[in-house]
Amino acid sequence: MPRGNSTGLMGANLTVDGGIPLDMIKMNKILSYEPNNLTMTVQAGIRLKDMEEFLADKPFTYMPAPAMHWATVGGNVDTNAGGLKAIKYGVTREHIRELKVVLADGKLYKFGAKAVKSSSGYSLKDLIIGSEGTLGVVTEVTVRLYPRIKEIINALIPYPTLTQAIKSVPAILASGVVPTTVEFMGLKVIDLWESYAN
Repeated sequence: MPRGNSTGLMGANLTVDGGIPLDMIKMNKILSYEPNNLTMTVQAGIRLKDMEEFLADKPFTYMPAPAMHWATVGGNVDTNAGGLKAIKYGVTREHIRELKVVLADGKLYKFGAKAVKSSSGYSLKDLIIGSEGTLGVVTEVTVRLYPRIKEIINALIPYPTLTQAIKSVPAILASGVVPTTVEFMGLKVIDLWESYAN
């Protein structure tokens, strides 16, 4: 079973019934950056934070934001990781154009395409995404890039009840505003953070 950076939020790095983990962390190179094609190809063991650092001075970015920036892109592919930006941009699956995968026969296969419109044949790429390494070992990932957001506005909105907070999300979306991130923090959590941060 392939293993990324073992951040463990999904628990997918645990082997069962005596399985053998295959550590991918040294496969951590950026293979190509293609702004004209809005793609970047990386090895499966690269950390999200390293991708972010590479793209920091460029006009494009990789949009998904799983909770752990120390996680690897291959681990995100294997678990179809989501994050705070999923409400607007979706989960990992929506941002993968092409995968190179080693299957049980030891052969390397390519699924998907760098082209935006690639609709012929079975979508085997989507079968691999989220399979937690049970169908093959992802070695290379071509991700979709987006223009970097030029302005960000944060809004902290207090609600008297949980029900009112939950009902506000569809109302916000119906207004035509699609927030990048929506996160709920209950009063107990806020109290704990305030206590921790002094």
